Amino acid sequence: MATAAQPRGRPFAAGVSGNAKGRPKGSRSRASVVIDRIAEADASEILKMILAMAKTGDLTAALWVASRIIPPARDRAIRVAIPATDSLAGIEQAHDVVLDAVSAGSITLAEATSLASLIEGRRRTFEVGELERRIAEIETHNLRQKP
Repeated sequence: MATAAQPRGRPFAAGVSGNAKGRPKGSRSRASVVIDRIAEADASEILKMILAMAKTGDLTAALWVASRIIPPARDRAIRVAIPATDSLAGIEQAHDVVLDAVSAGSITLAEATSLASLIEGRRRTFEVGELERRIAEIETHNLRQKP
């Protein structure tokens, strides 16, 4: 029975339960075990049915089969001669090279976007370094001006 200190429906104090270790990691519920057993028993029949549907022209079934057979496309290595990006002019040239490569069809738009993102990150790094240098210069100048 619940007491005044333990409200109804909450037999244990906060943070304390009857199972101190809790449910073991990786343990599965009874329902998921039963569902897996049913699926395993009928898996070969289900697969045969889906393959038959795909062969008869069911596009959904065909796409499902293809998604299981054909691995997803991964990024490919690309070669683009990017100039040095240690100056703003070099960063501008790098962006131009990427744009030219897309225009020529040697890289895809997605690949160009990734390259442009890398170049933009370099530009931000360069910009932050430049701002730090300017701030240090101003602070040094201000220290010299103080009596």
